[in-house]
Amino acid sequence: MTTPIRTCVGCRQRVELTGACGLVRFVLADGVVTRDDGRRLPGRGAWVHEACLELAERRGTLKRSLRRGR
Repeated sequence: MTTPIRTCVGCRQRVELTGACGLVRFVLADGVVTRDDGRRLPGRGAWVHEACLELAERRGTLKRSLRRGR
């Protein structure tokens, strides 16, 4: 079985999704960006390193990645 790979929306680094990878998932729940610590909330998720969170918010990439399709 292969390990899933996710991309941080802050630094754009590709990381294997393991328990100690440092990535946190965020989802858009009822119009509010919510941290998904259990990685189980429904909907489109965005992955970001803890250290890159401020950068992703400043660039607007976190909000943009959670935007719904047209």
